Amino acid sequence: MTLTLDDQTQIRELMARYCWLVDEGEGDAWASLWTADGSFTGIPDPLQGREALSKMPGGFFGIAQGRLRHHITNIVASVGDRAGQADVKAYSVVSDWREGGKLLAFAKIRLTLLRESDLWKIKALHAEMM
Repeated sequence: MTLTLDDQTQIRELMARYCWLVDEGEGDAWASLWTADGSFTGIPDPLQGREALSKMPGGFFGIAQGRLRHHITNIVASVGDRAGQADVKAYSVVSDWREGGKLLAFAKIRLTLLRESDLWKIKALHAEMM
């Protein structure tokens, strides 16, 4: 089985929404991109569940006065181990624009996505900081 062009498009849209919502500090909307039990690991304080996830965007927004920008690039999506699952690998770059722009962080990320009610949701994201 392969991912359809529609699946690929939806997955790229999900990654774009991820970046926009985290950068705008929209915690509840960002957390809605995840499954109810979604997990974010590879960061100093792993996050589990939408309530914990919803707090992260506001923290980033407040620390940098809304001047951080997330970029997810080189997205490769493939069929997962079971129906309705996709495995994604990509690069995540965070830039800081408080003082003219500089690289803040770079990571290789791996995501497990699940299809829920015709939408792809993030079940797990693991960031390997470089």
